Amino acid sequence: MSLRQNIEDVFRLRQILQALAVYGFGRFAARLDLERRFMRRAAEKSELKAMSDAVRLRLMLEELGPTFIKFGQMLSMRPDILPYDVITELEKLQDQVPAFDYAIVREEISRGLGRAVEELFRSFTPEPAACASLSQVHRAELFSGERVMVKVQRPGIERIIRDDLDILSRLARLSRRYFPRPLPFDPAGLVAEFESAIAREIDFANEADAMEKFSRQFSGDEIVVIPRVYRAFSGKRVVTMELISGIKISDIAAIEKAGLDRRKIAYNGSGAILRQIFLNGFFHADPHPGNMLVLSGNRIAFIDFGMVGRLTREMRARLADMLIFIVRKNIHELRESFLSLATAREAVNNSLFDYDLEDFVERYHGLPLKEINPGLALSGLFNLAARHSLIFPSDLLLLSKALITAEEVGRKMDPDFSMTARATPFIEQVRKERYSAEAMIAGGRRLATSLLRFAGMLPRELGEILHKIKQGTLKIEFEHMGLENLTGEIDRASNRLSFSLIIAGLVVSSSVIVHANRGPTYFGLPLLGLAGYIAAFALGIWLIISIIRSGHL
Repeated sequence: MSLRQNIEDVFRLRQILQALAVYGFGRFAARLDLERRFMRRAAEKSELKAMSDAVRLRLMLEELGPTFIKFGQMLSMRPDILPYDVITELEKLQDQVPAFDYAIVREEISRGLGRAVEELFRSFTPEPAACASLSQVHRAELFSGERVMVKVQRPGIERIIRDDLDILSRLARLSRRYFPRPLPFDPAGLVAEFESAIAREIDFANEADAMEKFSRQFSGDEIVVIPRVYRAFSGKRVVTMELISGIKISDIAAIEKAGLDRRKIAYNGSGAILRQIFLNGFFHADPHPGNMLVLSGNRIAFIDFGMVGRLTREMRARLADMLIFIVRKNIHELRESFLSLATAREAVNNSLFDYDLEDFVERYHGLPLKEINPGLALSGLFNLAARHSLIFPSDLLLLSKALITAEEVGRKMDPDFSMTARATPFIEQVRKERYSAEAMIAGGRRLATSLLRFAGMLPRELGEILHKIKQGTLKIEFEHMGLENLTGEIDRASNRLSFSLIIAGLVVSSSVIVHANRGPTYFGLPLLGLAGYIAAFALGIWLIISIIRSGHL
């Protein structure tokens, strides 16, 4: 890493720490032992003191820019680690960024597609139709006469995100060292997950792939419309797609003015989302009103495919099973399905887990399936999981958020709309396919194949283990957990002890020299002994200051 990069990182880290202090979170910087090294004195803004922690967190993330806005938006989909009030507030995060100049747009298109704007498009609107933290969108027309939207990545955004991610990763690693109690989540893992997600989002080729996959899945569907991708006019930093003109699904007045049927729109839109989730296993993970348009004939168009989720066939089947087991109060089966989808960060207390799970199920016992909100039910299960240090794949968390958002949109269209009633046929179809004769036979074949493969490998693996034991080369790896703080404290204590011994040695040796009264003197004291006293005094003062600063007397 260059010197210039190091300087920029330190400057950015100081900005982040200052923001923490100004918005009332300076205690975290102090906890990470960064306050005295990187922070100037900063008082919390008086107008912020009356605000809740959740509101101040949102305002701080918005001030820190695109990376932190996106990070906050990802956290808003994590009910397993954050309380409801924080989730609700982070959902309000907005990209408050100005548009970048048309000259820069032209330069980015030319660099990304290898040709000038005039060579690619018959016309190109200089003013953006929409702006966001990662990109902005312009209307254009191809020489073939087709009207399109051109999404252009914000210049320099990759470097900004990369630098901020580097700092976030360092802070996450520090949290392991300076927080004595285990946190309810893994900060380093959370940052790594965000890094992977944002890397996919800023590569527009992934969005183009997603649109094409959705188009194939809904090919021939007369209700759902997916914009066409123009590959010849798309790349990693630019994507060109069909311009779809419609009414935002949240614009009730415009929908009624157009004479469209709100009930059918709710039915069609929810059906499209549920089909994506339960039948296709590939779904639009951000179906908020701005990303869904209503077209003539009560058709639904999806736009902005930067965030998508994927579910395996097994995950879909487990989710369907879980909803059925909640209704039937089948705690044992629910527990097995639940744990099969999760990863435990530490040993699960089975008795306490079963107690919490039964308490959760009691809320839904006796209700018909159509009266259970699947999004809220899953969100509640994820909250329960957090209390027991269970982690779920991020796609399942995206699913929960997508279902809740879709139900909210459906209710605005039709006050009597029930997502669960609409989802019931899809859930039953998933379970029917899972337990069909064909599925059982296929599962039996896979199991038999696995057993045969295992039986063939077992003698060789056992032979290797026995051979290593006989040769004395068998190694067992041991990984200590939670001892990082202890080793750090031991290092600091040993360093202070060493300094104390040096100071004591200087005092004793200087006293011997003074008592012997030999060598050149100054004010009647041997110079060498006097120098020893001064050095011991300076080192002692330095040691005392360092102990006071550490906060551990």
